[in-house]
Amino acid sequence: MASGKLRNLSIRGIICALPDNKVLTVSRENVFGKETVDKIIESTGITSTYRVLPRQTASDLCFHAAENLIKKLNWNKEDIGILIFTSHAPDYKRPATACVLQGRLGFSQDCMAFDIGLGCSGFVYGMSVIGSIMQNPDIKKGLLLMGDMSSVSTDPDTTNNLLFGDCGAAVAIERNEECEDIDFLLKTDGTRYQSLLAVGGGYRHQNNHNDYCYMDGNNVFSFSISDVVKTIKEFMDSWDICTEDIDMLALHQANSLIMKNIAKKCKISLDKVPISINHYGNTSSSSIPLAIVDSLLRNNIQKKEKYRVIASGYGLGLSWGVMNFVLESSMKVGMLYTKTYFDDGHYGEGEENV
Repeated sequence: MASGKLRNLSIRGIICALPDNKVLTVSRENVFGKETVDKIIESTGITSTYRVLPRQTASDLCFHAAENLIKKLNWNKEDIGILIFTSHAPDYKRPATACVLQGRLGFSQDCMAFDIGLGCSGFVYGMSVIGSIMQNPDIKKGLLLMGDMSSVSTDPDTTNNLLFGDCGAAVAIERNEECEDIDFLLKTDGTRYQSLLAVGGGYRHQNNHNDYCYMDGNNVFSFSISDVVKTIKEFMDSWDICTEDIDMLALHQANSLIMKNIAKKCKISLDKVPISINHYGNTSSSSIPLAIVDSLLRNNIQKKEKYRVIASGYGLGLSWGVMNFVLESSMKVGMLYTKTYFDDGHYGEGEENV
């Protein structure tokens, strides 16, 4: 079983960065018609999303989130021993975007950096990976960056495009001998990989240039309210967690209906489930940290010194997982907006370097 326990690690802060480009869902009435857009708003609750500006990428959002978080924590960049970038929207086919970010952030050469190519399950998988590596006591501090630009990877001529927004998130993790353990359980079912699939851009079908992601909505919905629910229950039983012990059930913000179904089937009160999809849409790998930050900043959850959180991400792969951790009320949280992008001097034919 792909489960484990992470010791002596605490989450010191979470910062989310959004493109400074808010798009109201009603603004797409000229494309899809008022009746269709009204139905989508009614069924999903999504009234707005934030979408990357020209040349802006997921790594730009993560860069600004990371810089802001490091500053808030007053961390010395020389002390950061690991950087992981979790995304299905890398800057390049090669090298790993984490390497680009390591250099751009000015981290030491002693900082390991690599990518994890996952989307909606990226937070739980990323936390499990970085936490496992940081069981090595020589690595005192680490950054997990998650970012996607799903508004670009879904066909703008379909109503699915209305569901997605873009965001980058940075999570700071530090060794702490006095903190509570982090537990996790991860699963994969590659037999259903075609339920969420972008064929173009890879090497399997090199002549297919369609980079848009296909989604089998019915299969994904069924998977979310069955497999994910079973795994959350299995996790809670394995680690002897009662619903009364939970302050927050932080779910991937795929769909309001999915989240409500999961909470109901797990017998967890909806007032413990942060819902941010209405303001930001589905932001893939960053949706869990965005939901947590949004809830704390809006005071949508009862204030406590400590929050006991169960988080569950699910999606591309198909891959999914559950983990629990404690957030101190004193941790650094924030949200920022940015228009900037990284000018690396390399653009396509006919484009100018600005």
